[in-house]
Amino acid sequence: MKLTVLGSGTLVSGPERATTGFALEIGGQPIVVDLGFGCFKNMQRAGIDFSKVNNLFFTHFEHPDHVNDLSAFIFARKGLIDLGYGSPVQVNIFGGSGFKGFVETLLDAYPSLKKLPFKLTASDLEPYGSKKFGEFSLKTKPMSHAPSSIGMRFEAGRKSVVFSGDTEANENLVELSKGADLLVLECNYGKEPPKFSHLNAEIAGGIAARAKAKAILLSHLLPETEKQDLKKIAAKKFSGKILLAKDLLEVNV
Repeated sequence: MKLTVLGSGTLVSGPERATTGFALEIGGQPIVVDLGFGCFKNMQRAGIDFSKVNNLFFTHFEHPDHVNDLSAFIFARKGLIDLGYGSPVQVNIFGGSGFKGFVETLLDAYPSLKKLPFKLTASDLEPYGSKKFGEFSLKTKPMSHAPSSIGMRFEAGRKSVVFSGDTEANENLVELSKGADLLVLECNYGKEPPKFSHLNAEIAGGIAARAKAKAILLSHLLPETEKQDLKKIAAKKFSGKILLAKDLLEVNV
């Protein structure tokens, strides 16, 4: 598996970071986890062919920094077919409880998206779920942030990548992350106490240590947070490999 960071920031990200989003290549096929504003453009900058992204997953939909570029992605896929550059396929998008209704409302807001030349299927994932997708499987557990928030564990072969999404510390995240090859953790804060149901770097390190993850990638960074030595703070609790996310960073798993 190969992870590409499409967006390493949050609602206020600074000029060098898009908001939250990742592409995960499994068996030569890319999937997307979250697609906040700026991430769709970074997908193209990374050389990822968005016409081949047919499965998208969202850790929560209540906040635009995780879903804002979904409408841009759907519009672009429609445009490819309308212009004769693409062929109709099925695009599947998944999120937590209420996601299907959110997508229906989103499409209703754009008259140009009411009739698509391809099949778009939106589905709610089970809060405590396990689902097989061809070459990979997905496990989900509820997180503590927004009503629809879910953490996701992708497994392919003997490798695993876990996404916390936005969350405060909770036992579900520890359980979902057990032995993960790569644990992608939000790190909204550095050494200061976290607010608004988020993590800081030391708490993130503690979660990774308890889960015995092999490596962590700290993302979802505020401009003030990225000025701190986040690796040093996280290393107070976690002795494994610590990576700091930046846009277009690639990590082989």
